[in-house]
Amino acid sequence: MKTLLPLLIFLLWFPLHASADPCSTRTGDNATVIFPDSVHTMTDGTPIADGSRLTAHTEAGRCAGQMEWKDGAQALTVWGNDVMTAERDGFRSSEPLQFVLTAPGADEGQVLSLTFADRGAPFLTEAVYRSNGIYQVASVEAVPGERFDTRAFDGQSVSNGADQETAGLSPASPSPFNTQASFSLTLDAGQHVHIALYDMLGREVATVHDAPVASGSARFSVDADGLSSGTYFIVARGQDFRDTQRVTVVR
Repeated sequence: MKTLLPLLIFLLWFPLHASADPCSTRTGDNATVIFPDSVHTMTDGTPIADGSRLTAHTEAGRCAGQMEWKDGAQALTVWGNDVMTAERDGFRSSEPLQFVLTAPGADEGQVLSLTFADRGAPFLTEAVYRSNGIYQVASVEAVPGERFDTRAFDGQSVSNGADQETAGLSPASPSPFNTQASFSLTLDAGQHVHIALYDMLGREVATVHDAPVASGSARFSVDADGLSSGTYFIVARGQDFRDTQRVTVVR
């Protein structure tokens, strides 16, 4: 993990009594960090307390994703920067991913170093932001001596109400679902597309489509037959694009 000096500079500039800065601006561009149920302690054996807050921060200190820690598998959405706004509201491509864990009721958090499991495509292992990237955490370690004051980032999630992308997957509907969900794929140019459903362990559990798709919009569906309750990922890959949508199966 790169030095967190820029974070400290940002906090000196940002008054702690300032108005709350939204921690999860829904920019329409994001990545997903999966914490499997096997990850519930630090590498030194220290358990991660339920109710702790995990936040993702850009190099400039901006909070761009948060979740409350709980027992079992879970996923953190990390938001990318919206190029259509002047404000810096998320991660830029290839920017280092930085994480902070704050215990319940605490104002100061531990800076974390995360390693990611190498499970092959579509999972990523380098700790840098990639649009639509999926990462599965292999280990969590506190960086010795590195602390982060999170009081400036207490706030509610907001939405800019728009997804600026013109090509890719639409959100699956309904989600959660227990029988079938449908979604559309929009392409600027016709090409061979592989669409598959992955579980949180990175296993391909269903192939939705593996054939050419014409330009424009096409509709697809995914069945819950044989799937247990939980979080899954629809991953579409073509010759010049990749897109991911998260869905939830409820039994």
